[in-house]
Amino acid sequence: MSSGQKEWLTQIVNSSTSAIIVIDRQRRIKFANKAAAVIAGGGSSEGLIGRSYDEVLQEGEVLEFDGSPADPADFPSTHALREGRMTKGRIYERVHRGRHAWLQTDADPIPDEEGLPAFCILRFRDVSVDKWKSDRLDFLTRSERILSLTTDYHARLIEKARLTIPNLADWCTLNVVNPDGTLSRIAVAHRDPAKEELVRRLAELSERELGHDAGVGRVVKTGEPSFVPDVDPRSMKGNGRSQEMVSLIEQLEVCSSMTLPIISRDSVLGALSVAYAGSKRHYTERDLEFMSEFCLHLGVSVDNARLYEEIHARDKAKDDFLAALSHE
Repeated sequence: MSSGQKEWLTQIVNSSTSAIIVIDRQRRIKFANKAAAVIAGGGSSEGLIGRSYDEVLQEGEVLEFDGSPADPADFPSTHALREGRMTKGRIYERVHRGRHAWLQTDADPIPDEEGLPAFCILRFRDVSVDKWKSDRLDFLTRSERILSLTTDYHARLIEKARLTIPNLADWCTLNVVNPDGTLSRIAVAHRDPAKEELVRRLAELSERELGHDAGVGRVVKTGEPSFVPDVDPRSMKGNGRSQEMVSLIEQLEVCSSMTLPIISRDSVLGALSVAYAGSKRHYTERDLEFMSEFCLHLGVSVDNARLYEEIHARDKAKDDFLAALSHE
C-alpha cells in the first residue's frame, strides 16, 4: 500500500465517530483514531500508539450494567486474542476523571498466517444518550405495571421507589407526610442490602441534626427539590452535621444525591431521596427534571388513594349508621 493510500485510509478512519483501536497479542496499541483519543481521556491518537491497552483502561474504571467492576478476563479484547472470538454490541460504562460514558463495544480478531489471533480491532460507540432514554423508559414501564395505589398505597409506593435501583440510584429512601404533619420513613433500599442499615442510620441523623434546614425536612417544608450533583464529605463537616453523619456519608461513598417532593394540589405529601454512591455516577439537570416529573405522578396517585380511603371511610360510616338505625 502506497503512502498516499495509507494517508487516505487514515483520514477515512479518523472521520469515524466511533472510536477504533487496534491491539496486538501483547495488548499494545498499534493504531488509534481521533475518536479513540477522546474516549481515552484526551490527548492525541498518536500518544496512544505503543501504550498498553490495559494501562489505558486502568486510568479510569470499566463497569458492568449493574455498576460492578468489569472482569478483564471477560473483556471482548481478551476473548478475541485468546480464542479468536468475535464480540458484537457488548455495553460497558467507562468512568474517567468524573466523566461517565456508556460504550457499545465490538471486537474482531485478525488472524496470522497460521490462523491464530495476531491483532484485535476494537470499535467503541458512545451510546450514553440511548442508554439514558432506555433506562428511564424501562423504569416508567415497570412503574406503570405496579398496581393502582387505591389499596395499601404505602406498599405500592415502596415498590415504585425500589424501581430506581440500580439504574437510577444506588440507594433511596421514601418519606410520607402523616395527617398530623409529621413524617414517616416507609422505605429504605440499597443495591447492597447489607448497607441498608447505614442508609437508615444516615436518614435518622439527617432528620435529627438538620431538621427543616436541609435534606428531607427542608424539601417537605418548602416543596422545592434538593439537588447536589457533586457530594464532597469534607465540605459537610460542621454546619450542624456530626462526625458520625459525615462518617456515614464517607462509608456509603455518596457522590451525588437528590431529594424530591411528592406534590399534589399544592400540598407536599412526601419526599423521595435518591443517591449515587459506589457506582460513582452523578446526577444531571436532566435527571432532576425526569425524577421531578415522576414524583408529580406519584403525588397524583397518592392523593387519589387518600381520597379513595376518605370516601370508603364515609361510605362505611353511612352504612354503619343506616344499619344501626334499621336495628332501632
